[in-house]
Amino acid sequence: MKSKFPLLLIAVLATTLINYLQAQTQDSISEFEPLFVTVNTLHVVADANFDELKKLEQEYFDKVISNNDLILNHETLIEQTDSSVVKVKFINTFGNWEDIRNSETVNEILIARNWPYASERKSYFEKQNDLYSNFHSDQIYI
Repeated sequence: MKSKFPLLLIAVLATTLINYLQAQTQDSISEFEPLFVTVNTLHVVADANFDELKKLEQEYFDKVISNNDLILNHETLIEQTDSSVVKVKFINTFGNWEDIRNSETVNEILIARNWPYASERKSYFEKQNDLYSNFHSDQIYI
């Protein structure tokens, strides 16, 4: 069975770009400025609880990603074959290269604010990390 995932990824990236451009005023889009899109692919472990994965990733989105103003758009794509989740792709759109760099600092601040106790933070991220294998990939598109 051929995967339709590459076509879906292209469609999401195109939709992200179109949505961003439509949100700009006519004056601000008179000059082309590229967007920077990061795609982080994580491989889910075979015995992962999908409901737990969704819950933990939604919590991270609500507490961190949605509050990071440097991230212009965020998408999460899940590749699933048969009854098992194989990969999760996190796609973020940024206005420039510097925003990608600074976004990590903003994320760290938001993490510290939303999980103020080290033990709570450690517990959350251990649960999250247990759902993924060590194999991952990171790409940046312009």
